[in-house]
Amino acid sequence: MRYQSTAFPETRFGIIGATGAIGGRTAEILRSRGHEALLAGRNPDTVMAESGCFRWVNVHDHEAMDDFVAETDVVINCSGPSCETSLCVLKTATKFNRPLVDVGENLLTMNLKPPIPVIAGAGCIPGLSGVAAMAAAAAATAGGHLISVCSVRDIFTPSGAKDFLRGIDRKPAAEIIALMRNPKSLINRLNSSGASGFRALNFPCRIAPYQNEETKRLSGFRGFDDAEWYSALAGGVDASIQLMKIINQYHVEPDGATDDLIAFSRESVSRYGRGVDLLIDFIARDGRHATVSLHGTGQSGLSAAMAAAMAEIIATTRVAPGIWTPAQVTDPRQLLARIKELAPATQLVCGMDEDIHHFSCEEAT
Repeated sequence: MRYQSTAFPETRFGIIGATGAIGGRTAEILRSRGHEALLAGRNPDTVMAESGCFRWVNVHDHEAMDDFVAETDVVINCSGPSCETSLCVLKTATKFNRPLVDVGENLLTMNLKPPIPVIAGAGCIPGLSGVAAMAAAAAATAGGHLISVCSVRDIFTPSGAKDFLRGIDRKPAAEIIALMRNPKSLINRLNSSGASGFRALNFPCRIAPYQNEETKRLSGFRGFDDAEWYSALAGGVDASIQLMKIINQYHVEPDGATDDLIAFSRESVSRYGRGVDLLIDFIARDGRHATVSLHGTGQSGLSAAMAAAMAEIIATTRVAPGIWTPAQVTDPRQLLARIKELAPATQLVCGMDEDIHHFSCEEAT
């Protein structure tokens, strides 16, 4: 899907939650590109100067929401991670037949079929991981190589996992290796819960200890003591289980490529309710691999750039009704280039060995 022109001052983007970090940055980006930004929130003192026209709006105030959304052409929800909040915004956007961009991924977890186009997961954590994975997957499969996606500080969500697998043009690996800070304690916790393990999967699933200094030794994990390998990763307790279930739903089976692997890493076993702190590494047999790197710093800038890019896309292209992820409505590599344009103070790394594009990851100061 190609991008249209970037200057549409007649398009009115309504940003709900515009007083927050992501909403405020999204407003800045859209205004800088010639768009009209209508801002809604509960704290006018935090609105950035010249970002747009502000209105006090509580998403649970139906009358205020109706008045605000009626004046917009596209709604961008940056109001927070609450499922109830996302549903309130979706209900109002549907009432006025307005396309919706939601930076959270709550709507992706619900069995909803709205009559309007919705792009959900349009934030760094839920959406960008999947888009970056799709982009690198395309680069890898086009060149016959596998892919490395490194993001030890970020979260790889179930929706990102779906996009990632959707972007792979071949069966993944002979085995899945889950890397944990303390695999023994996890095994004990899972065993005590009565979980039965991943016997439903058709390939081995192992746990190995993960340390930052070992990232360069991921290929085959040579050098680890055999005693540190475990073959029983059980389900139903840890958040990574959701990702594993998604893989199982895709009927992923080993293809005999024993030198290839996928590695899922969680720096924290219990901190997040869902999603996986990721270190995914597809290692090519000949040693070459594409790389996408996402880092925890600069998240608000990345999320705002993603939200602004998705808002432009949904305003200028024909997106079918329903709830979509960013990777489903545009070419991921084009989107990464757009994010570089919108948020030059953030970092992504994407490409094959000789064609890796580097962006700066730190927040602008």
